[in-house]
Amino acid sequence: MEEKGRTGNKASDISYGKDKEEEARAKKHIIYFLAVFLCVIVVFMAIPFRNIPLNPEPRKIPDRSDVISNYSIEYINYPAAIKGGKKNSNNITHSNKSRSYNYYGYYDYSSYINASNPIIKRAANMVASYGCDDSEICYAKAIFYFVRDKVHYISEKDEYIQADVETLITGGGDCEDKAILLSSMLSAIGIPTVLIAIPGHMFVKAYISKAPEKYLTNDRWVILDPSCPSCGFGKIPKYDKEQYLSGNYRAIRTAP
Repeated sequence: MEEKGRTGNKASDISYGKDKEEEARAKKHIIYFLAVFLCVIVVFMAIPFRNIPLNPEPRKIPDRSDVISNYSIEYINYPAAIKGGKKNSNNITHSNKSRSYNYYGYYDYSSYINASNPIIKRAANMVASYGCDDSEICYAKAIFYFVRDKVHYISEKDEYIQADVETLITGGGDCEDKAILLSSMLSAIGIPTVLIAIPGHMFVKAYISKAPEKYLTNDRWVILDPSCPSCGFGKIPKYDKEQYLSGNYRAIRTAP
């Protein structure tokens, strides 16, 4: 039986064979394209249909009054005072005039940080979750913006150090008070922090594992200044940055 397509003409038969090869090759390309297309569809179906930004911003920051609405200053349990390392419930604000130096670092600032305090813990959780989905960098931004924008900066002539919860409840403090509160709230959600004291000022550095490169210092930490209203996340004033990069600072470690 004569094969279909054969003409008996050698030239025609060769042309016919080439046409069959090209047809088979075209079919392979179509099959390959369809396979790739199906793989892409499967991948997109496996991923939730929502945007997952690598550097998300909090959608909204709660007001301080909303965060502390269930608390009053009368029954706050303050952390340990500096002297003796014991709780001092009689003194709302701890005065250290006799130990007031121009260069920070002589005080045990870490004793004013109590990240396990239920008031601090609940406040940190509320601020972090208020405008963020599941993102550590977004949580850190929310808490930073909250302390920077919702807690007033109040300069002092004499050096008074406030506990973290006191600054949260009263809504005001100077640079070390705001730094202590920021450090405490970040620690409350598991972000390690260090207080950085330079001559005349204090800010915070935090270790955020998935922070974008643009926020990181050479030591892979993020610097945060809650007392600088114009400073964005990961930014500090030029002079303060020069002091930090030159090593003219004291690091005060806090419990994560």
